[in-house]
Amino acid sequence: MLAMNLLAKRALPLALLCAIAGLAGGCGGTHRSTTEAHRAALAADAKRSDVSLSTSLPNGALAQIGSDRVSSATLERWIHARMQRLPSASRLVPPEFASCVARLKEEPVTPEGSEGDPAQLRKECNARYEAFRRQTLERLISSVWALEAAREVRAGSVKAVAGLAGGQAGIDPRAEASALAAAGAVRKTLAARTRPIGDAEVASYYAKHRSKYVIVGELRDVELARTQTAARANTAKQELEAGKTFAQIVKEGGVSEADFSSNGLVLELRPTEYGEPNLNQAIFTAKRDELLGPVGTTYGFFIFEVKKIHPGRYRPLGTVAPSIRKILERQRDEQAIARFISGWRLKWTARTSCGSELVVRGCQGFNAATSTDLPASLYSLQ
Repeated sequence: MLAMNLLAKRALPLALLCAIAGLAGGCGGTHRSTTEAHRAALAADAKRSDVSLSTSLPNGALAQIGSDRVSSATLERWIHARMQRLPSASRLVPPEFASCVARLKEEPVTPEGSEGDPAQLRKECNARYEAFRRQTLERLISSVWALEAAREVRAGSVKAVAGLAGGQAGIDPRAEASALAAAGAVRKTLAARTRPIGDAEVASYYAKHRSKYVIVGELRDVELARTQTAARANTAKQELEAGKTFAQIVKEGGVSEADFSSNGLVLELRPTEYGEPNLNQAIFTAKRDELLGPVGTTYGFFIFEVKKIHPGRYRPLGTVAPSIRKILERQRDEQAIARFISGWRLKWTARTSCGSELVVRGCQGFNAATSTDLPASLYSLQ
């Protein structure tokens, strides 16, 4: 989408700021030209008359959002309000676009095909203006949607600015600021209506994610020996089964001590001590007093027997329950807002009609697959 996320409670990402300002020549001195396809599409839009509208719209309307009518004058007021927030040198003022043309002339790389020709540069500036115009309609639509969402869920005491609900003046650009408050109020209201997190849910989360709360992991005392061939390992295993000890085996020819062991015994082995995952896995899934192997590794073949298991120690549920509850509450709230947004988008898309020249995101009939509009995050209440 062209527009930035108007409903975000946090600061707008720099990349999206540059996407907007870039259409007006901002965000750095090196111009990145719009693509040829994008420019052509926008130029085609520019040639269409404002009266070339869908027959389902009121006379002279560019869009209809529920009961709110968007006229050309209303959209121009929004465009003007947005332009005033840009540096004066970055503003696009039709039809001459003097400051835009002057800046493009100074850039080291002029738009493709322009070769510095003023007429071509004005054409590029006009394409940027048309993109800015489409962005602005998206911002207007998303602002109305957010305020309607607040009314729908009766979120707090969000107040619409004068003229928001239509009338001679149309939808006031200050509605955008109210939309920010509305989005936050909707989230808070939906969260307040969710059910509390129960103790059983906290305990279940703790059981499933116990590894997150480990203080000391499980350790094991293991007897083991290493050989260079599988055949020698099998012979050593048979000798152990016949009564020999690991301390005796590791002193025989063709058999050696494993790392960290003494007389064939490793005390308090950690799960990741050895650099061979298959060996670690075999040791830490084995039962006590069970002779196993050979396990092949990069360093040879191992036979082993777990002699003692030292259970891991974890932070008690009582000490981590408050943080778990917060995690679950956040997940619950996000699920609630996601469910609401899903239906809210469908409903308001169905209630938003746009003229044929300005079918932007949020309008019925918008085709994201064929759109040349720049992407952005809109209509999310996030």
